[in-house]
Amino acid sequence: MKKPGTSYCFNIWYVLVAVERQRVAEKEAVTQKKIAITEAEKNAYVSKIVMEQKLMEKDSVRMQEEIENAMYIAREKSLADAKYYQTMKEAKANKLKLTPQFLELKFIEAISNNAKMFFGNKISNMLMDQRLLGNFLRDLPGRNVSHISWAKDCGKNVSNLMEI
Repeated sequence: MKKPGTSYCFNIWYVLVAVERQRVAEKEAVTQKKIAITEAEKNAYVSKIVMEQKLMEKDSVRMQEEIENAMYIAREKSLADAKYYQTMKEAKANKLKLTPQFLELKFIEAISNNAKMFFGNKISNMLMDQRLLGNFLRDLPGRNVSHISWAKDCGKNVSNLMEI
């Protein structure tokens, strides 16, 4: 026999269980949602860290390249400055070196190195050309070669010119 009200209790209990199951399901859904949000936030945070790391790596590479470029520019500038300094010193030395006496010495060396023998009627023309060059050297400003007479030396051996 059934007790009166037992089915009523059973029905209430069944409804209470169903309501409780619904609350549990809702809580599980909220929990799953919170887990999904937490997982998404974690993934976003990891992605942010990875992106920052990549940006820092690129900045590091860029800074290294800038340093290398600055070193290259400084090295090239110092080489250019050294080349300029060397050229200026050589130009100054050459300017001091190119005196009338030095030019005369080079002229005499060039003549003495010319060990050719000339035969024929045109020898006087060659001596005349040397005489003209000697007159040019003698007339250079600041040059005092009154003791050299190119006209007398034209007939002499070239080696005698070195003794003058």
